[in-house]
Amino acid sequence: MQTTTVANTDRAEQLEALGFTSEADYEQHHQILQKARDLGEQALRDTRAAGGLEYVHLSETGPHAGRRLCLAPKDQSSRSVHAMYAPLNNPTFLASVCEKCLHVWCLEAYDDGDDIPDYLVGPRAAAKLAAAKAEAPVVGEKGGQ
Repeated sequence: MQTTTVANTDRAEQLEALGFTSEADYEQHHQILQKARDLGEQALRDTRAAGGLEYVHLSETGPHAGRRLCLAPKDQSSRSVHAMYAPLNNPTFLASVCEKCLHVWCLEAYDDGDDIPDYLVGPRAAAKLAAAKAEAPVVGEKGGQ
C-alpha cells in the first residue's frame, strides 16, 4: 500500500514540475496537442493535394544509389533524396514524400521491436496496413471468398 502512495506522490510532483495541476489537466493538454498535430497534418495533406508542395522520392545509397524506393523512373517532375539522409523529422518535408517510397522505407529500415522515431510511427502503421491489404486475397480469386 505504501508503494502506491509513494508512486502517486512522485507522479503528482512530476506533473507539478511540468506545470500541470492534475492528471486530468495533463490529459487535456495532450488532447490539445494531438488535435493540433492532426490539424497540421491535414493542412499539409491539403497543400500537397493542391499541388503546393514539391513531390519528393526517397532513393537508395550504395551500389544502387539514386534508384527510387518505389521504383518509379527518374523524371524532371520530381526530385529524389537519399532515404537515409532525408529530413523525415521535418513535417513539411515528410508530407511531400512519395507515399510508396515512405512505405518501403518504414517497412525496410525498421524491424518490429526497434525504437522507431515518433514522426514515423503513423507512416509505419499505414505502411503495415497497406502491406496487409495487398496480401489479402481478393474476392473472386482463388483462395478468396
